[in-house]
Amino acid sequence: MKKIIRFLTFNGVFFIPAIILSVMLWNEYNDSISEGKLKPDDIDRLYTFDEGNRVIGITFDHVPMTQMTASMYDTKTKQKLRSWTSGSYSFDEMSATIQGKQLLLASKSPAEELEIYNYFPDDDRKELVKKRLTIPSFLNSNTYQWNGRMIFSGGSEETALLLGELKDGKFLLHNLNEEDLPARPARIEPVMNTFNGQTRIPIFEVTLKNDQKAFVSAISDDNDRLSIYVANEDDQFSIMGDAVEKQIRQDIGKEQEMAVDVEREYPTRARLVKADGELGEVVPTPEPVYQTKVYQLNNEEVLIAGSTEEDDAKGKLTGFIYNHNTGNAASVDPIFNSLSFKSLEDSGLSFHKNLESTSLYYAYNNQSTGVYDMDSKKMNEWTAADMVAMENADPSHEKSFDSFKGYVLEGGALVLNWVIWIAIPLLLLAVVFILPPILRVISRKKFSKGETLTAEIVTIEETGSYLNEQPVVRILLRFLHEGKRIEKTVKTVVSYVQMPRPGQQILIHYHPEKQKVTLLKEGDEVREKKPI
Repeated sequence: MKKIIRFLTFNGVFFIPAIILSVMLWNEYNDSISEGKLKPDDIDRLYTFDEGNRVIGITFDHVPMTQMTASMYDTKTKQKLRSWTSGSYSFDEMSATIQGKQLLLASKSPAEELEIYNYFPDDDRKELVKKRLTIPSFLNSNTYQWNGRMIFSGGSEETALLLGELKDGKFLLHNLNEEDLPARPARIEPVMNTFNGQTRIPIFEVTLKNDQKAFVSAISDDNDRLSIYVANEDDQFSIMGDAVEKQIRQDIGKEQEMAVDVEREYPTRARLVKADGELGEVVPTPEPVYQTKVYQLNNEEVLIAGSTEEDDAKGKLTGFIYNHNTGNAASVDPIFNSLSFKSLEDSGLSFHKNLESTSLYYAYNNQSTGVYDMDSKKMNEWTAADMVAMENADPSHEKSFDSFKGYVLEGGALVLNWVIWIAIPLLLLAVVFILPPILRVISRKKFSKGETLTAEIVTIEETGSYLNEQPVVRILLRFLHEGKRIEKTVKTVVSYVQMPRPGQQILIHYHPEKQKVTLLKEGDEVREKKPI
Protein backbone atom coordinates (compact mmCIF):
# COMPACT_ATOMS: atom_id res chain seq x y z
CA MET A 1 0.00 0.00 0.00
CA LYS A 2 2.81 2.39 0.88
CA LYS A 3 4.42 1.60 -2.46
CA ILE A 4 1.23 2.57 -4.31
CA ILE A 5 0.87 5.82 -2.33
CA ARG A 6 4.51 6.67 -3.01
CA PHE A 7 4.04 5.95 -6.72
CA LEU A 8 0.93 8.15 -7.00
CA THR A 9 2.63 10.94 -5.06
CA PHE A 10 5.58 11.17 -7.41
CA ASN A 11 3.96 10.11 -10.71
CA GLY A 12 0.29 11.12 -10.39
CA VAL A 13 0.93 14.23 -12.47
CA PHE A 14 1.17 12.02 -15.57
CA PHE A 15 -2.40 10.77 -15.04
CA ILE A 16 -3.94 14.24 -15.27
CA PRO A 17 -3.46 14.78 -19.06
CA ALA A 18 -4.32 11.09 -19.64
CA ILE A 19 -7.66 11.54 -17.84
CA ILE A 20 -8.43 14.83 -19.62
CA LEU A 21 -7.60 13.39 -23.05
CA SER A 22 -9.64 10.25 -22.32
CA VAL A 23 -12.72 12.38 -21.60
CA MET A 24 -12.14 14.42 -24.77
CA LEU A 25 -11.63 11.27 -26.83
CA TRP A 26 -14.80 9.65 -25.51
CA ASN A 27 -16.83 12.78 -26.27
CA GLU A 28 -15.45 12.94 -29.81
CA TYR A 29 -16.14 9.23 -30.28
CA ASN A 30 -19.76 9.79 -29.21
CA ASP A 31 -20.01 12.72 -31.64
CA SER A 32 -18.60 10.60 -34.47
CA ILE A 33 -21.21 7.90 -33.76
CA SER A 34 -23.97 10.50 -33.99
CA GLU A 35 -22.52 12.29 -37.03
CA GLY A 36 -21.86 8.97 -38.79
CA LYS A 37 -25.55 8.15 -38.84
CA LEU A 38 -27.24 8.89 -42.14
CA LYS A 39 -30.15 11.21 -42.76
CA PRO A 40 -32.52 10.85 -45.73
CA ASP A 41 -30.98 13.92 -47.38
CA ASP A 42 -27.56 12.20 -47.35
CA ILE A 43 -28.73 9.55 -49.84
CA ASP A 44 -28.01 10.58 -53.45
CA ARG A 45 -29.05 7.49 -55.45
CA LEU A 46 -31.03 4.31 -54.86
CA TYR A 47 -30.95 1.13 -56.95
CA THR A 48 -32.38 -2.35 -56.50
CA PHE A 49 -31.45 -5.57 -58.33
CA ASP A 50 -31.36 -9.36 -57.90
CA GLU A 51 -35.17 -9.50 -58.06
CA GLY A 52 -35.35 -7.08 -55.14
CA ASN A 53 -33.11 -9.06 -52.77
CA ARG A 54 -30.37 -6.43 -52.93
CA VAL A 55 -30.55 -2.66 -52.78
CA ILE A 56 -27.69 -0.16 -53.21
CA GLY A 57 -27.52 3.26 -51.58
CA ILE A 58 -25.10 5.86 -52.99
CA THR A 59 -23.77 8.87 -51.08
CA PHE A 60 -21.38 11.55 -52.34
CA ASP A 61 -19.09 13.24 -49.85
CA HIS A 62 -17.22 16.45 -50.73
CA VAL A 63 -15.24 16.75 -47.48
CA PRO A 64 -12.30 16.41 -47.45
CA MET A 65 -12.38 15.24 -51.07
CA THR A 66 -15.00 14.21 -53.57
CA GLN A 67 -15.72 10.54 -52.98
CA MET A 68 -18.55 8.09 -53.54
CA THR A 69 -19.68 5.49 -51.01
CA ALA A 70 -21.82 2.58 -52.18
CA SER A 71 -23.52 0.46 -49.52
CA MET A 72 -25.30 -2.83 -50.23
CA TYR A 73 -28.19 -4.10 -48.11
CA ASP A 74 -30.14 -7.34 -47.87
CA THR A 75 -33.81 -6.40 -48.24
CA LYS A 76 -35.02 -9.57 -46.50
CA THR A 77 -32.91 -9.32 -43.35
CA LYS A 78 -32.69 -5.50 -43.60
CA GLN A 79 -29.00 -5.73 -42.79
CA LYS A 80 -26.07 -3.89 -44.29
CA LEU A 81 -23.79 -6.27 -46.20
CA ARG A 82 -20.83 -4.23 -47.44
CA SER A 83 -19.64 -0.73 -48.28
CA TRP A 84 -17.16 0.50 -50.87
CA THR A 85 -15.57 3.95 -51.21
CA SER A 86 -14.02 5.42 -54.35
CA GLY A 87 -13.24 8.82 -55.83
CA SER A 88 -15.96 10.67 -57.70
CA TYR A 89 -16.31 13.57 -60.10
CA SER A 90 -17.53 16.74 -58.40
CA PHE A 91 -20.90 16.85 -60.22
CA ASP A 92 -22.05 13.51 -58.74
CA GLU A 93 -23.37 12.12 -62.03
CA MET A 94 -24.27 8.47 -62.40
CA SER A 95 -25.91 6.16 -64.90
CA ALA A 96 -27.15 2.63 -64.24
CA THR A 97 -28.32 -0.51 -65.99
CA ILE A 98 -29.15 -4.09 -65.00
CA GLN A 99 -27.72 -6.84 -67.15
CA GLY A 100 -28.49 -10.36 -66.00
CA LYS A 101 -28.27 -10.41 -62.20
CA GLN A 102 -25.69 -7.65 -62.12
CA LEU A 103 -26.17 -3.98 -61.36
CA LEU A 104 -23.74 -1.80 -63.32
CA LEU A 105 -23.14 1.79 -62.23
CA ALA A 106 -21.20 4.24 -64.39
CA SER A 107 -19.68 7.45 -63.01
CA LYS A 108 -16.74 9.79 -63.59
CA SER A 109 -13.54 9.59 -61.59
CA PRO A 110 -11.77 12.70 -60.22
CA ALA A 111 -9.53 12.41 -63.32
CA GLU A 112 -12.69 12.71 -65.49
CA GLU A 113 -12.36 9.14 -66.71
CA LEU A 114 -15.24 6.68 -67.05
CA GLU A 115 -15.59 4.26 -64.14
CA ILE A 116 -17.98 1.31 -64.21
CA TYR A 117 -18.51 -0.86 -61.14
CA ASN A 118 -20.21 -4.22 -61.38
CA TYR A 119 -22.27 -5.17 -58.28
CA PHE A 120 -23.05 -8.85 -57.78
CA PRO A 121 -25.78 -10.53 -55.69
CA ASP A 122 -23.05 -12.35 -53.69
CA ASP A 123 -22.13 -9.02 -52.05
CA ASP A 124 -19.09 -8.40 -54.25
CA ARG A 125 -18.05 -5.48 -56.46
CA LYS A 126 -15.55 -5.34 -59.32
CA GLU A 127 -14.34 -2.51 -61.50
CA LEU A 128 -15.25 -3.28 -65.09
CA VAL A 129 -13.35 -0.62 -67.06
CA LYS A 130 -9.68 -1.39 -67.52
CA LYS A 131 -8.90 0.70 -70.61
CA ARG A 132 -9.62 4.32 -69.76
CA LEU A 133 -12.14 6.49 -71.57
CA THR A 134 -12.01 10.22 -70.85
CA ILE A 135 -15.41 11.92 -70.74
CA PRO A 136 -14.93 15.42 -72.22
CA SER A 137 -17.84 17.12 -70.45
CA PHE A 138 -20.75 15.94 -68.29
CA LEU A 139 -21.28 12.20 -68.01
CA ASN A 140 -24.99 12.55 -68.81
CA SER A 141 -24.15 14.44 -72.02
CA ASN A 142 -21.99 11.57 -73.26
CA THR A 143 -23.96 8.55 -72.01
CA TYR A 144 -26.80 6.89 -73.92
CA GLN A 145 -29.18 4.07 -73.04
CA TRP A 146 -30.38 1.66 -75.70
CA ASN A 147 -32.26 -1.56 -75.04
CA GLY A 148 -30.49 -2.24 -71.75
CA ARG A 149 -27.05 -1.30 -73.08
CA MET A 150 -25.07 1.80 -72.15
CA ILE A 151 -23.03 3.63 -74.77
CA PHE A 152 -20.37 6.23 -73.96
CA SER A 153 -18.62 8.70 -76.27
CA GLY A 154 -15.31 10.23 -75.33
CA GLY A 155 -11.60 10.30 -76.04
CA SER A 156 -8.15 9.37 -74.81
CA GLU A 157 -4.93 11.21 -74.03
CA GLU A 158 -3.83 10.53 -77.61
CA THR A 159 -6.84 12.56 -78.87
CA ALA A 160 -8.44 9.40 -80.25
CA LEU A 161 -12.21 9.27 -80.46
CA LEU A 162 -13.53 6.32 -78.48
CA LEU A 163 -16.86 4.62 -78.09
CA GLY A 164 -17.52 2.59 -74.95
CA GLU A 165 -20.22 -0.08 -75.01
CA LEU A 166 -21.59 -1.93 -72.00
CA LYS A 167 -23.40 -5.10 -73.05
CA ASP A 168 -24.00 -8.51 -71.50
CA GLY A 169 -22.04 -7.51 -68.39
CA LYS A 170 -18.83 -6.66 -70.28
CA PHE A 171 -17.29 -3.40 -71.42
CA LEU A 172 -16.06 -2.89 -75.01
CA LEU A 173 -13.87 0.01 -76.06
CA HIS A 174 -13.96 0.91 -79.77
CA ASN A 175 -11.14 3.18 -81.02
CA LEU A 176 -12.37 5.00 -84.13
CA ASN A 177 -8.78 5.92 -85.03
CA GLU A 178 -8.18 2.25 -85.71
CA GLU A 179 -11.15 1.91 -88.08
CA ASP A 180 -10.78 2.00 -91.86
CA LEU A 181 -11.58 5.68 -92.44
CA PRO A 182 -10.24 8.08 -95.12
CA ALA A 183 -9.11 10.57 -92.45
CA ARG A 184 -8.73 10.85 -88.70
CA PRO A 185 -12.06 11.36 -86.86
CA ALA A 186 -12.33 14.80 -85.23
CA ARG A 187 -15.84 15.05 -83.76
CA ILE A 188 -18.67 12.68 -82.86
CA GLU A 189 -22.33 13.27 -82.05
CA PRO A 190 -25.48 11.14 -82.12
CA VAL A 191 -27.81 11.34 -85.09
CA MET A 192 -30.97 13.18 -83.99
CA ASN A 193 -33.62 10.94 -82.38
CA THR A 194 -31.51 7.87 -83.00
CA PHE A 195 -31.65 6.71 -79.35
CA ASN A 196 -35.36 7.24 -78.72
CA GLY A 197 -36.75 4.49 -80.94
CA GLN A 198 -37.11 6.28 -84.29
CA THR A 199 -34.32 4.19 -85.79
CA ARG A 200 -33.93 0.48 -85.29
CA ILE A 201 -30.20 0.84 -84.51
CA PRO A 202 -28.66 3.93 -82.84
CA ILE A 203 -26.15 5.79 -85.02
CA PHE A 204 -23.37 8.34 -84.46
CA GLU A 205 -22.30 10.92 -87.02
CA VAL A 206 -18.51 11.34 -87.14
CA THR A 207 -16.84 14.36 -88.74
CA LEU A 208 -13.40 13.54 -90.19
CA LYS A 209 -10.40 15.88 -90.43
CA ASN A 210 -11.02 16.27 -94.18
CA ASP A 211 -14.64 17.35 -93.41
CA GLN A 212 -16.09 14.10 -94.72
CA LYS A 213 -18.89 12.44 -92.76
CA ALA A 214 -18.93 8.89 -91.51
CA PHE A 215 -21.82 7.14 -89.76
CA VAL A 216 -21.01 4.59 -87.07
CA SER A 217 -23.33 2.18 -85.32
CA ALA A 218 -23.53 2.86 -81.59
CA ILE A 219 -23.72 -0.88 -80.93
CA SER A 220 -21.58 -3.77 -82.10
CA ASP A 221 -22.45 -7.08 -83.71
CA ASP A 222 -22.01 -10.54 -82.20
CA ASN A 223 -18.28 -10.34 -82.97
CA ASP A 224 -18.01 -6.98 -81.14
CA ARG A 225 -17.46 -5.05 -84.38
CA LEU A 226 -19.05 -1.73 -85.33
CA SER A 227 -20.67 -0.93 -88.66
CA ILE A 228 -19.30 2.11 -90.52
CA TYR A 229 -20.72 3.96 -93.51
CA VAL A 230 -18.47 6.61 -95.13
CA ALA A 231 -20.42 9.29 -96.99
CA ASN A 232 -19.37 11.09 -100.14
CA GLU A 233 -18.40 14.73 -99.67
CA ASP A 234 -21.71 16.09 -101.02
CA ASP A 235 -24.01 13.57 -99.30
CA GLN A 236 -26.27 14.56 -96.40
CA PHE A 237 -27.82 12.14 -93.93
CA SER A 238 -31.32 13.40 -94.69
CA ILE A 239 -30.86 12.27 -98.29
CA MET A 240 -29.05 9.01 -97.77
CA GLY A 241 -30.58 8.02 -94.41
CA ASP A 242 -32.17 4.89 -95.83
CA ALA A 243 -28.88 3.70 -97.32
CA VAL A 244 -27.03 4.26 -94.01
CA GLU A 245 -29.66 2.42 -91.98
CA LYS A 246 -29.85 -0.42 -94.48
CA GLN A 247 -26.10 -1.05 -94.44
CA ILE A 248 -25.78 -0.73 -90.67
CA ARG A 249 -28.76 -2.99 -90.04
CA GLN A 250 -27.27 -5.56 -92.43
CA ASP A 251 -23.84 -5.36 -90.76
CA ILE A 252 -25.07 -5.59 -87.19
CA GLY A 253 -27.53 -8.39 -87.93
CA LYS A 254 -29.66 -7.82 -84.84
CA GLU A 255 -32.11 -4.99 -84.44
CA GLN A 256 -35.40 -4.03 -82.94
CA GLU A 257 -38.18 -5.81 -84.76
CA MET A 258 -40.33 -2.69 -84.52
CA ALA A 259 -39.48 0.84 -83.43
CA VAL A 260 -41.84 2.90 -81.29
CA ASP A 261 -42.08 6.69 -81.17
CA VAL A 262 -44.42 9.27 -79.67
CA GLU A 263 -46.60 11.46 -81.87
CA ARG A 264 -45.88 15.17 -81.70
CA GLU A 265 -49.48 16.39 -81.49
CA TYR A 266 -51.84 16.22 -78.53
CA PRO A 267 -52.60 13.80 -76.91
CA THR A 268 -49.12 12.36 -77.78
CA ARG A 269 -49.81 8.63 -77.95
CA ALA A 270 -47.21 5.94 -78.70
CA ARG A 271 -47.18 4.75 -82.31
CA LEU A 272 -45.33 2.09 -84.23
CA VAL A 273 -42.69 3.35 -86.66
CA LYS A 274 -43.12 2.04 -90.21
CA ALA A 275 -40.27 0.82 -92.39
CA ASP A 276 -40.07 4.20 -94.15
CA GLY A 277 -39.64 6.00 -90.81
CA GLU A 278 -43.16 7.43 -90.73
CA LEU A 279 -45.43 6.96 -87.71
CA GLY A 280 -47.93 4.15 -88.10
CA GLU A 281 -50.75 2.83 -85.95
CA VAL A 282 -51.09 3.42 -82.20
CA VAL A 283 -49.36 0.77 -80.13
CA PRO A 284 -52.10 -1.76 -79.27
CA THR A 285 -52.32 -1.56 -75.47
CA PRO A 286 -55.38 -2.97 -73.61
CA GLU A 287 -56.23 0.54 -72.39
CA PRO A 288 -55.35 3.85 -74.06
CA VAL A 289 -52.26 5.70 -72.84
CA TYR A 290 -51.99 9.47 -73.32
CA GLN A 291 -49.24 12.01 -72.69
CA THR A 292 -46.97 9.07 -73.34
CA LYS A 293 -43.38 8.43 -72.35
CA VAL A 294 -41.59 5.46 -73.94
CA TYR A 295 -38.72 3.61 -72.21
CA GLN A 296 -36.79 1.03 -74.21
CA LEU A 297 -36.03 -2.00 -72.04
CA ASN A 298 -34.41 -4.64 -74.26
CA ASN A 299 -34.37 -5.90 -77.85
CA GLU A 300 -38.06 -6.84 -77.78
CA GLU A 301 -39.80 -4.84 -75.06
CA VAL A 302 -40.62 -1.20 -74.39
CA LEU A 303 -42.40 0.38 -71.44
CA ILE A 304 -45.23 2.70 -72.45
CA ALA A 305 -46.23 5.00 -69.57
CA GLY A 306 -48.65 7.88 -69.36
CA SER A 307 -52.14 8.98 -68.39
CA THR A 308 -55.42 7.10 -68.56
CA GLU A 309 -57.08 10.34 -69.77
CA GLU A 310 -56.12 12.80 -72.50
CA ASP A 311 -55.96 15.47 -69.81
CA ASP A 312 -53.39 14.12 -67.38
CA ALA A 313 -54.88 16.26 -64.59
CA LYS A 314 -58.00 14.07 -64.78
CA GLY A 315 -56.28 10.74 -65.31
CA LYS A 316 -53.94 8.54 -63.35
CA LEU A 317 -50.61 7.00 -64.22
CA THR A 318 -50.71 3.75 -66.13
CA GLY A 319 -48.20 1.63 -67.97
CA PHE A 320 -47.79 -1.41 -70.20
CA ILE A 321 -44.85 -3.47 -71.36
CA TYR A 322 -45.24 -4.02 -75.10
CA ASN A 323 -43.38 -6.84 -76.82
CA HIS A 324 -42.44 -6.14 -80.48
CA ASN A 325 -42.27 -9.81 -81.42
CA THR A 326 -45.48 -11.08 -79.86
CA GLY A 327 -47.53 -7.89 -80.08
CA ASN A 328 -48.68 -8.45 -76.50
CA ALA A 329 -48.97 -5.70 -73.91
CA ALA A 330 -48.96 -6.47 -70.15
CA SER A 331 -50.06 -3.99 -67.48
CA VAL A 332 -47.49 -2.86 -64.89
CA ASP A 333 -49.62 -0.24 -63.11
CA PRO A 334 -48.39 -1.04 -59.54
CA ILE A 335 -44.92 0.27 -60.37
CA PHE A 336 -46.39 3.76 -60.81
CA ASN A 337 -48.21 3.94 -57.47
CA SER A 338 -45.51 6.09 -55.85
CA LEU A 339 -44.60 8.04 -59.00
CA SER A 340 -46.21 11.10 -60.60
CA PHE A 341 -46.57 12.66 -64.04
CA LYS A 342 -43.83 15.07 -63.09
CA SER A 343 -41.44 12.19 -62.38
CA LEU A 344 -41.95 10.88 -65.95
CA GLU A 345 -40.32 14.07 -67.22
CA ASP A 346 -37.36 13.70 -64.88
CA SER A 347 -34.19 12.25 -66.43
CA GLY A 348 -33.42 10.76 -63.01
CA LEU A 349 -36.19 8.19 -63.47
CA SER A 350 -35.06 4.97 -65.14
CA PHE A 351 -36.56 1.53 -65.81
CA HIS A 352 -34.72 -1.75 -66.41
CA LYS A 353 -35.84 -5.22 -67.43
CA ASN A 354 -34.03 -8.23 -68.83
CA LEU A 355 -35.88 -10.01 -71.61
CA GLU A 356 -35.82 -13.40 -69.88
CA SER A 357 -36.90 -11.96 -66.52
CA THR A 358 -40.33 -11.08 -65.12
CA SER A 359 -38.85 -8.37 -62.86
CA LEU A 360 -39.30 -4.73 -63.87
CA TYR A 361 -37.01 -2.40 -61.91
CA TYR A 362 -37.18 1.32 -61.44
CA ALA A 363 -34.90 3.89 -59.77
CA TYR A 364 -35.86 7.49 -59.11
CA ASN A 365 -32.93 9.68 -58.02
CA ASN A 366 -32.61 9.63 -54.21
CA GLN A 367 -36.33 9.21 -53.55
CA SER A 368 -37.23 5.59 -54.16
CA THR A 369 -36.41 2.38 -56.00
CA GLY A 370 -38.41 -0.78 -56.52
CA VAL A 371 -39.16 -3.95 -58.44
CA TYR A 372 -42.45 -5.29 -59.79
CA ASP A 373 -42.81 -9.00 -60.49
CA MET A 374 -45.09 -9.47 -63.48
CA ASP A 375 -45.92 -13.07 -62.54
CA SER A 376 -46.80 -12.66 -58.86
CA LYS A 377 -48.09 -9.08 -59.37
CA LYS A 378 -46.09 -8.16 -56.27
CA MET A 379 -44.49 -4.73 -55.87
CA ASN A 380 -41.61 -4.01 -53.49
CA GLU A 381 -40.23 -0.51 -52.93
CA TRP A 382 -37.55 1.11 -50.81
CA THR A 383 -37.11 4.78 -50.00
CA ALA A 384 -34.24 6.88 -48.68
CA ALA A 385 -35.78 6.52 -45.22
CA ASP A 386 -35.54 2.72 -45.56
CA MET A 387 -31.85 3.01 -46.46
CA VAL A 388 -31.24 5.25 -43.45
CA ALA A 389 -32.97 2.78 -41.12
CA MET A 390 -30.89 -0.17 -42.40
CA GLU A 391 -27.64 1.83 -42.36
CA ASN A 392 -28.09 3.25 -38.87
CA ALA A 393 -29.00 -0.18 -37.50
CA ASP A 394 -25.54 -1.39 -38.51
CA PRO A 395 -23.28 -2.17 -35.46
CA SER A 396 -20.70 0.35 -36.72
CA HIS A 397 -23.12 3.12 -35.74
CA GLU A 398 -23.64 1.82 -32.18
CA LYS A 399 -21.38 2.22 -29.15
CA SER A 400 -19.36 -0.95 -28.91
CA PHE A 401 -15.81 -2.19 -28.56
CA ASP A 402 -15.55 -2.80 -32.31
CA SER A 403 -16.82 0.66 -33.29
CA PHE A 404 -14.50 2.31 -30.70
CA LYS A 405 -11.60 0.24 -32.01
CA GLY A 406 -12.42 1.36 -35.57
CA TYR A 407 -12.56 4.98 -34.43
CA VAL A 408 -9.14 4.73 -32.73
CA LEU A 409 -7.57 2.98 -35.74
CA GLU A 410 -8.65 5.87 -37.95
CA GLY A 411 -6.11 7.95 -36.03
CA GLY A 412 -5.97 11.71 -35.78
CA ALA A 413 -4.18 14.24 -33.57
CA LEU A 414 -6.42 13.66 -30.54
CA VAL A 415 -6.07 9.87 -30.77
CA LEU A 416 -2.27 10.14 -31.08
CA ASN A 417 -1.96 12.41 -28.03
CA TRP A 418 -4.30 10.16 -26.06
CA VAL A 419 -2.23 7.07 -26.89
CA ILE A 420 0.99 8.80 -25.84
CA TRP A 421 -0.35 10.05 -22.51
CA ILE A 422 -2.00 6.72 -21.73
CA ALA A 423 1.26 4.92 -22.51
CA ILE A 424 3.34 7.03 -20.10
CA PRO A 425 1.44 6.12 -16.86
CA LEU A 426 1.09 2.52 -18.02
CA LEU A 427 4.84 2.36 -18.61
CA LEU A 428 5.51 3.81 -15.16
CA LEU A 429 3.14 1.29 -13.60
CA ALA A 430 4.96 -1.49 -15.40
CA VAL A 431 8.35 -0.23 -14.17
CA VAL A 432 7.21 0.02 -10.54
CA PHE A 433 4.88 -2.96 -10.13
CA ILE A 434 5.47 -5.37 -13.00
CA LEU A 435 9.15 -5.11 -13.87
CA PRO A 436 10.61 -5.99 -10.40
CA PRO A 437 8.86 -9.41 -10.19
CA ILE A 438 9.99 -10.14 -13.73
CA LEU A 439 13.56 -9.23 -12.88
CA ARG A 440 13.41 -11.44 -9.79
CA VAL A 441 12.30 -14.36 -11.93
CA ILE A 442 15.11 -13.68 -14.39
CA SER A 443 17.59 -13.43 -11.51
CA ARG A 444 16.46 -16.73 -10.04
CA LYS A 445 16.83 -18.39 -13.42
CA LYS A 446 20.22 -16.76 -13.88
CA PHE A 447 21.53 -18.10 -10.59
CA SER A 448 19.80 -21.47 -10.75
CA LYS A 449 22.95 -23.02 -12.18
CA GLY A 450 26.40 -22.66 -10.68
CA GLU A 451 27.40 -21.86 -7.10
CA THR A 452 27.71 -18.93 -4.73
CA LEU A 453 31.22 -18.62 -3.40
CA THR A 454 33.33 -16.28 -1.32
CA ALA A 455 36.16 -14.64 -3.25
CA GLU A 456 39.12 -12.52 -2.17
CA ILE A 457 39.97 -9.26 -3.93
CA VAL A 458 43.59 -9.54 -5.07
CA THR A 459 43.94 -6.22 -6.90
CA ILE A 460 41.70 -3.36 -7.93
CA GLU A 461 42.45 -0.66 -10.49
CA GLU A 462 40.51 2.07 -12.26
CA THR A 463 39.92 1.74 -16.01
CA GLY A 464 39.53 5.48 -16.61
CA SER A 465 35.90 5.07 -17.61
CA TYR A 466 32.90 6.44 -15.72
CA LEU A 467 29.20 5.61 -15.53
CA ASN A 468 26.90 8.17 -13.90
CA GLU A 469 30.03 9.93 -12.61
CA GLN A 470 31.17 6.76 -10.82
CA PRO A 471 34.37 4.94 -11.78
CA VAL A 472 34.47 1.65 -13.62
CA VAL A 473 37.11 -0.57 -12.00
CA ARG A 474 38.83 -3.83 -12.90
CA ILE A 475 38.97 -6.34 -10.00
CA LEU A 476 41.13 -9.46 -9.89
CA LEU A 477 39.41 -12.14 -7.79
CA ARG A 478 40.76 -15.37 -6.27
CA PHE A 479 38.53 -18.21 -5.06
CA LEU A 480 38.38 -21.97 -4.65
CA HIS A 481 36.08 -24.26 -6.60
CA GLU A 482 36.12 -28.01 -5.94
CA GLY A 483 39.58 -27.68 -4.36
CA LYS A 484 41.01 -25.78 -7.32
CA ARG A 485 42.27 -22.19 -6.93
CA ILE A 486 40.88 -19.93 -9.67
CA GLU A 487 41.60 -16.31 -10.54
CA LYS A 488 39.15 -14.20 -12.63
CA THR A 489 38.98 -10.53 -13.57
CA VAL A 490 35.66 -8.64 -13.60
CA LYS A 491 34.63 -5.08 -14.34
CA THR A 492 32.11 -3.21 -12.23
CA VAL A 493 31.00 0.26 -11.21
CA VAL A 494 31.86 1.28 -7.65
CA SER A 495 31.39 4.30 -5.43
CA TYR A 496 34.32 6.37 -4.20
CA VAL A 497 32.67 6.26 -0.78
CA GLN A 498 32.47 2.44 -0.69
CA MET A 499 35.55 1.56 -2.74
CA PRO A 500 36.53 -2.15 -2.29
CA ARG A 501 39.99 -2.91 -0.98
CA PRO A 502 42.52 -5.69 -1.73
CA GLY A 503 42.14 -8.57 0.73
CA GLN A 504 38.40 -7.92 1.16
CA GLN A 505 36.08 -10.92 1.00
CA ILE A 506 33.01 -10.63 -1.31
CA LEU A 507 30.26 -12.93 -2.56
CA ILE A 508 30.31 -14.09 -6.16
CA HIS A 509 28.31 -16.45 -8.39
CA TYR A 510 30.42 -18.85 -10.39
CA HIS A 511 29.12 -20.77 -13.40
CA PRO A 512 31.66 -23.61 -13.93
CA GLU A 513 30.41 -24.56 -17.42
CA LYS A 514 30.73 -21.03 -18.75
CA GLN A 515 33.58 -20.23 -16.34
CA LYS A 516 31.81 -16.95 -15.69
CA VAL A 517 31.97 -14.90 -12.49
CA THR A 518 29.20 -12.51 -11.43
CA LEU A 519 29.49 -10.17 -8.45
CA LEU A 520 26.51 -10.50 -6.12
CA LYS A 521 24.73 -7.52 -4.65
CA GLU A 522 22.11 -7.10 -1.99
CA GLY A 523 18.80 -8.68 -3.02
CA ASP A 524 20.25 -11.33 -5.35
CA GLU A 525 18.80 -14.76 -4.65
CA VAL A 526 21.51 -17.42 -4.46
CA ARG A 527 21.44 -21.19 -4.44
CA GLU A 528 24.11 -21.90 -1.85
CA LYS A 529 27.31 -20.58 -0.27
CA LYS A 530 30.60 -22.38 -0.10
CA PRO A 531 33.37 -20.66 1.88
CA ILE A 532 37.02 -20.89 0.88
